[in-house]
Amino acid sequence: MGDSDGMEQLPAEVGDLLVVPEFGRGVRWHAGRVKAVLPAGRGFVRFRVRWLGDVHDSVVVPPEGTFVATGL
Repeated sequence: MGDSDGMEQLPAEVGDLLVVPEFGRGVRWHAGRVKAVLPAGRGFVRFRVRWLGDVHDSVVVPPEGTFVATGL
């Protein structure tokens, strides 16, 4: 992920659904509710999310292909 791909500007807010691709055998998607937006310096942002169906939070640096679903 380079500085020019724009992922550091991903417009997610608390309550939004962050949908992250998982590459391997095909592409699968993981979705998690944004619990906090965590500045990470140099313009990058990390997110604390609770994955759907899980009881724990994770800190995520969104990879390329991540998108935000709002209002869900």
